Amino acid sequence: PTRVVPPSEIAPRKVLDDGAMDANPRASCTDMCPAEERDKRERLDDIARFEMAQAGNRGLTDVNLAVKKFTRFVENDIPASSVRTIRALYRTMDHLATLMDATSTHCGTPVGMYDIHKFLWDRYRSVRQDLLLQSAPPQHVAPMVEEMVRFQLMAEYELCEVDGRGGRDDESGDDEKEVDGEAAPPDTEAFNSHLNVEQIMKCFTTLQEMYRLYRSRLSEIDRDTTMSGENEMLAFILLLNIDTHGKYKHNPMNTMSLLRQMPHAASHSADVRFARRVYQANLRSDYVTFFRCVESAPYVAACILHLYFQPMRLKAFRM
Repeated sequence: PTRVVPPSEIAPRKVLDDGAMDANPRASCTDMCPAEERDKRERLDDIARFEMAQAGNRGLTDVNLAVKKFTRFVENDIPASSVRTIRALYRTMDHLATLMDATSTHCGTPVGMYDIHKFLWDRYRSVRQDLLLQSAPPQHVAPMVEEMVRFQLMAEYELCEVDGRGGRDDESGDDEKEVDGEAAPPDTEAFNSHLNVEQIMKCFTTLQEMYRLYRSRLSEIDRDTTMSGENEMLAFILLLNIDTHGKYKHNPMNTMSLLRQMPHAASHSADVRFARRVYQANLRSDYVTFFRCVESAPYVAACILHLYFQPMRLKAFRM
């Protein structure tokens, strides 16, 4: 059985400790879950399977297992003790990453990618909320949100055929149907691609704002500098806008606007050049080049391209 590795055993990620890690008056919680929430959820038997200290016991967790849930707040009413510090959020992200390996059993019950995605869906939103509540600087926000995007894009492919497998996870505690005007994952056994892509797009909005904010603080001579994951993320945005998929309609104007606003360094990066090549292949219905690109694509980019397999094959049959 897969064991959840406590944060104390995880090799610390290399991050820039710029004084913002713990010194924000809007955030003072140093655990992955505030003590008040942790105690409340134990009393209410609201502990998710990935947080259980004992198999099957929904009323017992541990400081190294419990992760703060996403909750609607009135911003002015949020105490600093309920908002995690940046250092605590990094620990949270490291811990959540260990759960991606829990693909056989966890706490004595079978789990799969569907269960992991449903749990991380909620906890990632909570991390993003805490980052924005304390106006965390771009160099800390961007790496965490980029990690969320990679997971959600991978899930888009891995769960594309889920229509009831994996079982209903009534232990997740994720029973909200709408949060801050956004749809929450339905309490059903099916994976909802539309809602997953919706969250990806919201992450992209956050990232683009962080990239702009980062450059606005640079000197004029360094304004073309990109953040470490920016080229990859901009390429992902282009790939998601190649054509219509699901309920998302292709808008060429959005693509042109994105390309015009890109820093020169990003537009000439290998990631963005690859995305533009795929985009052009789709415009020309060049299925040979498209599938050759798929063969050479990095894994996460290939997960996006899988969205277009069926329409590209139809184009090939009609030629």
